[in-house]
Amino acid sequence: MTPLQITITPQGRAALVNAQHHGTVPVRLASVGLTAQHFDPTAATMPDESKRLTTFSGGVVAADTIHITIRDATSDQYDVRGFGVYLDDGTLFATYSQQDIILSKSASAMLLLAIDVRFVDTDATQLSFGETSWNNPPATQTVAGVLTLSSNAQAIAGLEDRSAIPPTALKATLDHRLGEAAPSDYAKTLLASADAPTLRHLLGLGDAAVMDTGSGKDLDADLLDGYHGTYYLQWRNLQNTPQTYPPSAHQHASSDIPDLASHLDTLVKKTGSLMTGSLQSQGTLIGDALGNGRIPALKIGNDCEFWDNNIPYAATFRSGTSPAIAQLFFGTSNHCYFGTSTKNTSTVIGAKTGLLWIETAGNYYYQQHDTTHVAFYKKNGGHAFFWRRSDSGGSGSTNEVQLMALEDNGNLSVKGTIVSAGGYAQGSSRKLKDIEGPLPYGLAEIEQLTPLIGRYKPSYTPDGRRRLFLEAEQLLDLMPETVNPEGIPFQGAYVPSVNLDQLLPVLVNAIAQLSAKVNALTDAPRHAEK
Repeated sequence: MTPLQITITPQGRAALVNAQHHGTVPVRLASVGLTAQHFDPTAATMPDESKRLTTFSGGVVAADTIHITIRDATSDQYDVRGFGVYLDDGTLFATYSQQDIILSKSASAMLLLAIDVRFVDTDATQLSFGETSWNNPPATQTVAGVLTLSSNAQAIAGLEDRSAIPPTALKATLDHRLGEAAPSDYAKTLLASADAPTLRHLLGLGDAAVMDTGSGKDLDADLLDGYHGTYYLQWRNLQNTPQTYPPSAHQHASSDIPDLASHLDTLVKKTGSLMTGSLQSQGTLIGDALGNGRIPALKIGNDCEFWDNNIPYAATFRSGTSPAIAQLFFGTSNHCYFGTSTKNTSTVIGAKTGLLWIETAGNYYYQQHDTTHVAFYKKNGGHAFFWRRSDSGGSGSTNEVQLMALEDNGNLSVKGTIVSAGGYAQGSSRKLKDIEGPLPYGLAEIEQLTPLIGRYKPSYTPDGRRRLFLEAEQLLDLMPETVNPEGIPFQGAYVPSVNLDQLLPVLVNAIAQLSAKVNALTDAPRHAEK
């Protein structure tokens, strides 16, 4: 029988607490109330109690379990879906209820209900019963009572602790573990052997099964002092070896030196005055290849020089006394160089008239070859700007118009409208957030807002469009979370900006509150008619 999970009522739990409020006191269970109604077991009272019986018996069968036997020999007729246990002072101590009928009593039948009740957090040993003469509890290790007989499957599984094993189930368990008719007489003899020598003798092994690898033992043939032969192939494991070796002249054939041929293949090869392969030098290396004009001079030492004066395809890499310090130079047009005498404050890749120009001493530019639509990326005063110009004026002219700026604080400012064919997505999963509670803003804050209409100042957005506005300063006072106090750079300072996505939850909350008011007004006439 699976014990029922009974619920202690608040007044029942209070009855268990002693006067000092630091322990429990014993209580006496005196009666049981029955009801045909299903009810919430956490309720303080039991609804529609149909009958209260004092003819019940019980006893504690475990630290968390009691056994109750309820008897009713009257001619009453009723169903039972729940019951409550009362103390001798009338306090409702505990209740149990379920949807299905526990039992039904007819007029001609006698009710005899035996129930095991388990307490989750209450010491059952603190409970006593008024009548125990006809109690018939389940048996435990400490309480005499009724036991069921386990089936063969239950005995083999070994998980049941409330049933007894009959001989047939015991045999099934042993057969399952050892095999039928096992162990055999021979196996019983082996199991009964007193020590290892007796067991070896019974198995017919003699001394062959003895393993002893110590030095000087009979079975030490494959080891030397406890080690295999490969141990002594390593020099560090040998003893009494010489510490020094006097030098002596000797020779080896190249074939006797491992990997010599493959190592020589990696070195520079010299045939007459011609060397092939890679050459590395840790000192000064001076090379001169006159005749074809391609490498008039090559020097690697304190100064590093490499140049080819075959103009207009000059290539120079050098440092030293030359005004062209650390210069990499190709050609007289379409320049690609680092640090020239004419650009001694800049590091340049490509001329201004070319396709790519980067200056480290001032601004960074990227310029397309099409002069009617020229795009720039500019690093100026700690800010990053992106803009275009519509004429052929030089960079930095007054005709340049800033279209997009990436500010130091991470804000991206765009002069115009951002268009996204796929829409905009913002991370809003509960897994991304630490929720603090329900939204405090709603209809009351929305009612205080004053929507406006107008145009942006030309110094901010010159398109002249008429727009609908919410004032950031007003929102900052009502709902500061919807405003970035320093969101927009304007005329040398930062002004507040509105985070429209933060207003969506407020609008949803306001709509819900407004809907509740409308529903209340709609329901009021209906109640008045009734």
